[in-house]
Amino acid sequence: MRYILSGVIVMSLSFLGIGQVTVATEKLCSQAAIYFNSKKYELAYTAYSACLDADPKNAKSWYYLGNSAFNLKKYDEAIFAYDNAIRINPNYFQAMLHKGYTQLLQEKWNASILTLTALIQKDNTQVKAFQYRGNAWMKSGRYQEAIHDFNLVISQTEPNYSNYFNRGLCKAKLGEKYAALSDFRAASDINPKEVLPIIERVNIMMELQMWPEAISDATLALSKTPSNTELYFCRGYAKLMSNDLNGADIDFSICLQFDPNHMMALKNKSIATVNLKKYDEAILDLTNLIKKDSKNPNLFLQRGNCFLATQNFELALSDYNHAIQIKKDFGEAYFNRANIYSKIQNLKQACKDIKYAAEIGFEPANAYISFLCK
Repeated sequence: MRYILSGVIVMSLSFLGIGQVTVATEKLCSQAAIYFNSKKYELAYTAYSACLDADPKNAKSWYYLGNSAFNLKKYDEAIFAYDNAIRINPNYFQAMLHKGYTQLLQEKWNASILTLTALIQKDNTQVKAFQYRGNAWMKSGRYQEAIHDFNLVISQTEPNYSNYFNRGLCKAKLGEKYAALSDFRAASDINPKEVLPIIERVNIMMELQMWPEAISDATLALSKTPSNTELYFCRGYAKLMSNDLNGADIDFSICLQFDPNHMMALKNKSIATVNLKKYDEAILDLTNLIKKDSKNPNLFLQRGNCFLATQNFELALSDYNHAIQIKKDFGEAYFNRANIYSKIQNLKQACKDIKYAAEIGFEPANAYISFLCK
């Protein structure tokens, strides 16, 4: 009896110890949950680690340890924790979803696709998995696959800005420009404060030469981001193409205030000022362009034309000479130089230039040969 009683006492103490450990672990895990729900992620991370020291096969604790690490931007540690949760419970779908999303944030596109595909194969009702995989497809340049996933998400969920916007980006990459415009408009309808879909619409409209629409959307975008250099350039170019020369000149000027080295703005501004017959301003624009691109014969030709229009024949002649030096068969430069020579009464040189312009194929020169070569 003595030995039996002793054994009973030992067993009772043993069970008491296990019970105490279990209660302590439960309290620790409960406290970890409180920390996590209060967004005290450092404390939650420490508490869940302690929970797992006591109970290393607790998939839920591994999952929340992963979430705590995720919120602390410790992504590798988060994935390690999610993997342990999945190893213990292969059908822990939330852990798989969060692992795929974490890999997406790490720009591990292929790894994210594999993780999310495995989840979808187990449970094809996981709409978030399709959304995240769509993003991973898109980031890896597989736009058709991304569109497939975004289509499914859009058909099964409430209208969501990012799904329409990202699908629009994919369609634009595939050249489906009108379909992309539709998606970007839908994205703007969902979130009117966002400027990115408007900017994307402007870019597409410029490609499609939808000048009035581009002007309208660029104006709308500029109301939200008034220092966007490229929007001023795009609106200026659309105005130039719409023959609103003054409006184009103003927009190109603003663009150049933000970026004095914007060559395309400077070049198109010079076109506007030339057509507005603001020759002095055009000469300044072209001079600035020539400083940056001194081997461009067209710039010398255009500036020469401005000097010609202002009766500054000597400077016009110099610019036509520069244009011809750079481009030996520049028919228009020979033609215009012939005009200069005729004005300063050098008819021999005028005749020589007009004949050579015709000889190298500048068609308008033919009509003037008889006039200049009497």
